[in-house]
Amino acid sequence: KKEGFQDKKILDKSLSHSALASFAGLSRETVSRIMTDLKSEGYLFTLREMPVKVKDSIKGLSFKFVADRKKAMVTLDLEHSDEIFNQIIYEQLIQLKSLLKNNYLSEVIFDDHFELDNGKIIHRIYVIHKSKFSIHNKDTWRECYEFFVKNMTQFELFFHEYEDVVKNAL
Repeated sequence: KKEGFQDKKILDKSLSHSALASFAGLSRETVSRIMTDLKSEGYLFTLREMPVKVKDSIKGLSFKFVADRKKAMVTLDLEHSDEIFNQIIYEQLIQLKSLLKNNYLSEVIFDDHFELDNGKIIHRIYVIHKSKFSIHNKDTWRECYEFFVKNMTQFELFFHEYEDVVKNAL
């Protein structure tokens, strides 16, 4: 532990409140309120040492935080306008599935036919927050945020390690 931080819990904060709000489908004000509440409970925020900017690397592939009234999850979505492109990337990620499950996210789910609320069908790889969660219940926010940090970090580490393998499939 760093000197002077023995009684603090350190949370990752590599996204701005606006970016986190956008990814999670929340208002910026809600995210700011969550962060303020967490800070008041003794949490510190630190930047990641190795952020991965997926949007700049493979078009149509994005990491997302999803939160609504009943569930929360961290996702890797394939939403390129070219379905053949999506299928190639998804099949390459299927080839890496055992590495992802065994070394990063043991409870990851692969869904090649995930239907979004708007009816659009995408390929989605995700981890669901299993604890009770509601965006309207502030008592569930801290645990959800910790879930987001832990699982997004693991997704990013996996992707950073195997990004070239995925790109080579194209």
